[in-house]
Amino acid sequence: MRRGALSVAHVSWLAGCASEPEAPKGVVEASTQAWLAPFAEALQFVPPGMQSHWLRICSNPAEGDQPARRWLEVRAGRDFEPSPTQLGRYVGVHVIDAGPGGITLAELQIAEAEKRAPFGATPVWCTRETQDGRDGVAVEVETWGALVDERFLVDASSEALLHTALTRSHAPQFASLEPLPSVPSDTVALVLRSVPRAILACASSPPRVLAWAEDERELRALVPAELSTPAPAPQECVAVQCELASTQFLPLCWVFFGAMSAR
Repeated sequence: MRRGALSVAHVSWLAGCASEPEAPKGVVEASTQAWLAPFAEALQFVPPGMQSHWLRICSNPAEGDQPARRWLEVRAGRDFEPSPTQLGRYVGVHVIDAGPGGITLAELQIAEAEKRAPFGATPVWCTRETQDGRDGVAVEVETWGALVDERFLVDASSEALLHTALTRSHAPQFASLEPLPSVPSDTVALVLRSVPRAILACASSPPRVLAWAEDERELRALVPAELSTPAPAPQECVAVQCELASTQFLPLCWVFFGAMSAR
């Protein structure tokens, strides 16, 4: 997965935030349902069959004459191939919801060589980059991207998966994790993983994490805390809660999202 324009550094100019449509259906606590609600439109781009979902609220504070900006990120994947130095390849999609009118095609600066046939009226492109494979051998990876309604920036690991995502007809279910535990209202990132089953919530005030997983030893290795019960655990998962510097949120989310299956 790629598109440099999707990294936090390259999307710092994104403005606006999502509206709050109806939350995805499922068995969830009220606070979790409220937290998920703004992501409902972005989640429509997530095809079925994904084993891991990562939802994230991103923001930049006001600086100089630049206003504060906020956007939503959804990442979903399966068939992960972690390498020794990075997450590596996987089948999946990455969606940024910048809010109505938040992104224009001109701002993305797509090279002519990267442009591909549009999907209906939706502009499409394809980029390539070199990544380390599972065995450390460099491989070329394609990423297919599209801009929808000057609001949603959608990446996919293949053209076929992008076309599936662009139908916007999906509603991810988290049946193996239900009932979803209640997460704090100040949660800024939530990882929901079905294989192996795990949930990670990163909250901001104060910085702390709550995690649930079916493998107690793995959870102890990932989160340095005594086992506790911050909320009812889904289907006999164990749970932890601990204070953690916000700078540690991102690497921990990456592990929960994609690397757990290779540990």
